[in-house]
Amino acid sequence: MKYSLNDLTINQKLGQLMWVGFDGYELTQELKDLIKEYKIGNIILFTRNIKDIKQLYKLNKEIHKYIIENT
Repeated sequence: MKYSLNDLTINQKLGQLMWVGFDGYELTQELKDLIKEYKIGNIILFTRNIKDIKQLYKLNKEIHKYIIENT
């Protein structure tokens, strides 16, 4: 979905500027809620999010798909 800055709330505008990290190897419901509510613009991954290359690929694909579908 495309939107302009005028369509966003102040919290969503701030969300576009934020970098968000999370614990674990999978996309959590908490992270999904943040993405959806605040239109989070950036997800940062740390070593705590990476088990192996296959899991990393799946995680990135899942995050990307969720962001595209919910922002």
